[in-house]
Amino acid sequence: MKRSVKTALTGMVTLAASAALLFAASHSLIRNASRQNRTPLSDGSTAETSEEWFTDAVSDEDFDFGENKDWLDLNDLEYLLTDRLKCYLFIGTDHSGNDKAKDETYQGSMADFLLVAILNKTDGTYGFLQLNRDTITDVQILDKNGEITGNSDEQICTAHWYGGSRQQSCLNTVDAVSELLGGLPIDGYYSVGMDKIAQLNHIIGGATVTIEDDFSAVDPSLVVGETITLNDEQAYNYLHARMGVGDGENESRMRRQRTYMEAVYHKVIDRVRAEKNFLDDITETLGESVTTNMDGDDFGQIRNVVRGGTDLGILIPEGKSTLGTHLDDDLEHTEFYMNKASLAEIMVRLCDLQLDGFTDWNDLETETEVW
Repeated sequence: MKRSVKTALTGMVTLAASAALLFAASHSLIRNASRQNRTPLSDGSTAETSEEWFTDAVSDEDFDFGENKDWLDLNDLEYLLTDRLKCYLFIGTDHSGNDKAKDETYQGSMADFLLVAILNKTDGTYGFLQLNRDTITDVQILDKNGEITGNSDEQICTAHWYGGSRQQSCLNTVDAVSELLGGLPIDGYYSVGMDKIAQLNHIIGGATVTIEDDFSAVDPSLVVGETITLNDEQAYNYLHARMGVGDGENESRMRRQRTYMEAVYHKVIDRVRAEKNFLDDITETLGESVTTNMDGDDFGQIRNVVRGGTDLGILIPEGKSTLGTHLDDDLEHTEFYMNKASLAEIMVRLCDLQLDGFTDWNDLETETEVW
């Protein structure tokens, strides 16, 4: 059954979501040290490096991101891109790496939250695609200099693990997401650590939710069955915690993230429409914890479309989760296999894609059966 939730980027839920619209202002490790070229220096040293080394060896121009592409490959079919789109990726990272380092000890963290904002300037709509962090897809392997050393089918969250700086990790994540979405052009990224959820919750004014999972091992104040307005610490636990909560599955955490977004959505939208500086205040609060290549024009476009456009909600592709060993670390990890037809249906809706002269999804399903 197709799952879609009417919200929109709001409290960067898990802090990437609120990045989308809130942030529009101005401008256990999945793996261990067992895989070559994927770990920090083992001797704990902090090698002296120049600022020249830390500047990205890989720039935006080195990644495709579907640039200048007028079609998408989805579900073994080619869809025409005819509408004027602006697409942005919002990333919420965990603390599995050492991403504050500015030398060879840098290690990217996992991308816990991935939200693609799709603004359709042709028909005046906007919507969001939330991706499961455990989705198995093609990921580029970057070394510490940002050089591409190979590719591997693994969880999409690992794309942010690679590279020699936060910028390179973000660019690699954008590349993985773009390819997963059939080559969708992505115009910018905005990444924030999950530890900023509390600050975002405070700015938004909290969210009222009903607790559906057992948090007793993580936060006893979150009692199953009770409806409460989350304080800042509770919001962090509610959105970020997975192991030790309920069934421990990422799908359950994504459900909580959607619940939170629904709770704060209208509150955020109203403030974006009414307070000119609301988004700037959020960006100022987050400060240097943000990594982005977006500028004032990008944020302005998000703000303008949200103020006057039609909201298509946050959509989530169907799929199945299982345990697997794609990471080659002799351990089993959760792997999510996305349903290609479900993804294609969502992309048709968000991007108003066209295939062989028809755009109605019911007709498209009939045509797909022939294939």
